[in-house]
Amino acid sequence: MSKGFKSNVIIMVLLILTIGVITLGIKNDKKARAKDIEDVKIYEAKNTASAKKPGESTNKKADKEKEDTLDVYGKLQSGKDIKILVVGDSIGKSLGKTKDDAAWDVKVKKLIEDKYKNKCTIENISEDSAIAYKGYSEIMKNDIKDFDLAIVCFGGSDQYVTTKDQFSGTYEAVIRQLKKKNAKGEIITVLENTMENKDFVDIIKDVSKNYNLDMMDGIAAYNDSPLSKKDMLADKLHPNDKGYEVYANAIYKIIEKNVDAKKTVNKELQKAKNVDADSFDNFNFVTKYDSNDGFDFKDDAVISTKDSSEINYKTSASKVGISYLDMQGGGNIKVYVNGRFVKTIDTSSDRDIKKAKLVADNLKGENTIKIRSNGKTVKVFGIMTN
Repeated sequence: MSKGFKSNVIIMVLLILTIGVITLGIKNDKKARAKDIEDVKIYEAKNTASAKKPGESTNKKADKEKEDTLDVYGKLQSGKDIKILVVGDSIGKSLGKTKDDAAWDVKVKKLIEDKYKNKCTIENISEDSAIAYKGYSEIMKNDIKDFDLAIVCFGGSDQYVTTKDQFSGTYEAVIRQLKKKNAKGEIITVLENTMENKDFVDIIKDVSKNYNLDMMDGIAAYNDSPLSKKDMLADKLHPNDKGYEVYANAIYKIIEKNVDAKKTVNKELQKAKNVDADSFDNFNFVTKYDSNDGFDFKDDAVISTKDSSEINYKTSASKVGISYLDMQGGGNIKVYVNGRFVKTIDTSSDRDIKKAKLVADNLKGENTIKIRSNGKTVKVFGIMTN
């Protein structure tokens, strides 16, 4: 064997050994790095857990379930987001304000967010000149139930266009339906500064007391304000920007007081004060009639510009209402039950306002409801029954 051949063999052996050592080193290095990464993950997990605030859960599903059981005051105590529903009339809509951020509900939202560092969402379904029956129909028709707090503002219009017995039943029906749709939802009632009829004032106070609801007394708030009533009014009835600030502060104080007191919302539904209130349970919104002579279907309503156009609908309901539009140049709607005239509704207005009115109650057996136009434009969205 030559010397050169021996040298080549030695070199090859050394090369193989070198490669083997390097390969083994790489494998060991990978294992070491993997262990280091695992150690880092364990360390971070431990530190993340220890860095959490006392009582803070690492289980998101459990947190969500817990949040779902919180009422509005529990959510505010925890800095959670809340949803507020406003249902009411022109004051609920802040008619008389000069700018959007002067609305009382917008001001309440800002006060809550500034104090509790959360997000407050407002859904306002109030309508100009609305009565409690209109609010009830909107709650039922739209199946409204996603709220933490509902603020109810009715009475100002009711006192002029409904009887006290009708208001007593429909106002309590609004409260009961909100409670039935969302047992853990809080309700605050508003006694508007425009209330003049003592019977209607007493109904709002009595219903609020019966359901253990806080009532924001707008009359007292105005009387207690250092401002004169003239300085708080946009017209003879509606508050102006300063007046709505009085509303906002008074409502916010109720909320703040209840959060501080750690109040919990009573989920039980009390017995109805007015036996008629539960008769509003089975709501039905009718847009298909038994007969139609002269009304034209357009979008979500029937319209007539002719004289004596008629809609007829047979029902065994004890209560019947009509959803219609007030508008410029609007005509009269005449309502008949079994051919007997019961009511005229004037739909003329300086602006479009969607309204609802109870036209017949305490009916027995099957009855035929007739709606007749008078020649001017009449727009009807539907007939409402229980």
